[in-house]
Amino acid sequence: MANGTIAFDTLSTSGQISGTAKSVDTDYLASGSVKAFSTVDTSSSNSVLSSLNIASISDVGTGVITSNFTSAFSNGDYYELAIADASLGDYSLGNTVDTYSTTTSARSYNVRRDNGSTVDEKKAGILILGDLA
Repeated sequence: MANGTIAFDTLSTSGQISGTAKSVDTDYLASGSVKAFSTVDTSSSNSVLSSLNIASISDVGTGVITSNFTSAFSNGDYYELAIADASLGDYSLGNTVDTYSTTTSARSYNVRRDNGSTVDEKKAGILILGDLA
């Protein structure tokens, strides 16, 4: 089987669902989409519930998670959004999630209650946007 290259500027579909043609600029796919995400359960199993571009997670301590990327980012200036469900606490709006320890190959974050204490959660996640190396 020969390897080759396919080059194009726009992806298009015939729009079979709605009956109208749909397209997306490939620059959007390269620059404007999530490059990594993970949803993890650190409350009991320390397991990855769902993920994209996540090789593994590390449970660094109570409420502290490191997501290790399968494919590294080109630099540490990527953007992340992290959130956790308030399933184990006595609060109504959820936990605060702080991110820190940025490298091109991993991102650490912690889950805090309103009182500042860290907590393991049944569902904590992170979305990351940026340029892959």
